[in-house]
Amino acid sequence: MKIGDNALITALRFGLYKNRKQDDTYSISRPVTQVVHGIRVDKAPVGRYLDFTKRLPNIVMEVLDATFPDMKPDDILTLLSGASANPQVIRDLITRLISVAPEKLLDVMSGIMAVDREKLLALTPADLMDVLEAFWKLNDYTDFFQRARRAVGAMRSHPNGLSSAGSPAEPVSESANGN
Repeated sequence: MKIGDNALITALRFGLYKNRKQDDTYSISRPVTQVVHGIRVDKAPVGRYLDFTKRLPNIVMEVLDATFPDMKPDDILTLLSGASANPQVIRDLITRLISVAPEKLLDVMSGIMAVDREKLLALTPADLMDVLEAFWKLNDYTDFFQRARRAVGAMRSHPNGLSSAGSPAEPVSESANGN
């Protein structure tokens, strides 16, 4: 019996060797691309999300400026705190949001999806929802954000900023640098 035979026997014993045609785990790591209503939908790299987070403050300000024209943050808070007493204020806010939010959503999605905004505008509402749903399913980062939240919580709970799995970096001495 050769060494390779032992590896095969071990793999078979623990169920690690499967018929590759039936095993879906190999397709998980490959990039998946779909075409939905003529729009290419693929996995978005982290860089696109980082670019979006840089633009997010501007997008939020544009939405606030359109929804609350010529108002300062204190005025907005005052208006919102009294909005429940005045149904007309709520109707006006919703109307303004409805006129601004879809445009901003298209800007955001065209950037993250790397799709021309005009292509998204040419879709019917139902087709646009199909494209957005396909993108969401393909790029579901729920698990990532949950794990990131736990990691941030662990870093906050340790004074050196590391989780119990890490250790503080050792400072590099001058002798190690050759100086």
